[in-house]
Amino acid sequence: MPSGNSATAELRWSIRHYAITTIEIEEMLQVALDRSVAQGLGIVRERATLIATQPRIETSLGQGARVSLARPAETMTHESKPMNEAQPIRVLVVDDHAVVRSGLAAFMSAFPEVELAGEAEDGERGVLLCNELRPDVVLMDLVMPGMDGIAATAAIHRSCPETQVIALTSFKDESLVQGALQAGAIGYLLKDATASELIQAICAAHEGRSTLSPEAVEALVRTTAQEPPLGHDLTPREREVLVLMADGLTNGEIAARLTISRSTARAHVSNILSKLGAASRGEAIAQALRHGLIS
Repeated sequence: MPSGNSATAELRWSIRHYAITTIEIEEMLQVALDRSVAQGLGIVRERATLIATQPRIETSLGQGARVSLARPAETMTHESKPMNEAQPIRVLVVDDHAVVRSGLAAFMSAFPEVELAGEAEDGERGVLLCNELRPDVVLMDLVMPGMDGIAATAAIHRSCPETQVIALTSFKDESLVQGALQAGAIGYLLKDATASELIQAICAAHEGRSTLSPEAVEALVRTTAQEPPLGHDLTPREREVLVLMADGLTNGEIAARLTISRSTARAHVSNILSKLGAASRGEAIAQALRHGLIS
């Protein structure tokens, strides 16, 4: 703070210290300028003590004085933090390949929006770490020895419902896509996703929004478009009756074998013929054999 008609405020930022706001510094320096330099420095020291630690004052002959004010991060209240300072999204990486884990760790170090919460080499360890660390998002490989990613995702979904899981895998099989989403994953990405796509997916998951790779969407569309297999709607009891039909039993014999009435056995046979699109017992049995409903 020179003794002339100007003042300079120096703001410093580090991991451990957070400088007070410019407005507060300028306000105190303005008070100091209205008085003598010595008296002004006394006021700066007095007011700074109320909102920060003891100020650091450096003076030199003919150069005036320089005041640095900082408050340790440990003493800051929630209200004293900048309104735009967001906490990074804490991410747990679960993958059985060390090179993948290292690559993802390096990736996250380049983006201030995220930070690495931990790493796990298999599903079981991933579930344990998730319960311990409570990350915001988990990047989950699916094909791993021991507990696979789908089973781990389901376990995390049960024990840590506030944690979002993104399946990050090299595979785009329909069964894996369906399994991961049914287990509770909010997103599904392939490992060839760009850094931008991955960071966007993590941020979206943290906000409760889903991100699916084009390949995952295509797999889901194919699954939805497929017609259900013949006989998918047969009840367990109707399947029992179908086996007995194939063994050559009559309605009366089926009723006796299953301890049901003859009319109930007849109704089961009628339903089987309808569901298999068959006009007779023989056609129903042939359809069942052709589609693997009986052996």
